Amino acid sequence: MPQFLRRLDLPRLARLALLPVALLIAYLSLKPVGDPTAPGPWLLAAIAEWLLGDPSQTDKIGHYLAYGALAGCAIVGFVQRFSTLLLLAGVLAYGALFEGLQSLTPERTASLADMSANTFGALTGLIAGLLFSRLIEGDAS
Repeated sequence: MPQFLRRLDLPRLARLALLPVALLIAYLSLKPVGDPTAPGPWLLAAIAEWLLGDPSQTDKIGHYLAYGALAGCAIVGFVQRFSTLLLLAGVLAYGALFEGLQSLTPERTASLADMSANTFGALTGLIAGLLFSRLIEGDAS
């Protein structure tokens, strides 16, 4: 691990990042949608085209990345205090909550495809967070 990372308290930084990531997800999940035919950010559109074959599916890539970041922060920040399954369940419950709240919001709808993207992102974040936590622990010893 690079020297500058060794000096940082990465679990603490992950804990500090968790709330802003969660709040950003909440805001983006409940804010009114813009023009649904407008293209999303070009990088997300390129990734959606490459992975899903449809550049209009940028929201699925956004869900994947957002819940990957949320799960990664939760795992790196709290894996020493809580079980991995409990942390994953919390992230998935958060995703389900906001998919449900979208069904109560004008202009928004709950989507099984979005929940699937949330789940795959959370699983990726969990794996990345566990690997990163092991790397941190290995350097600490």
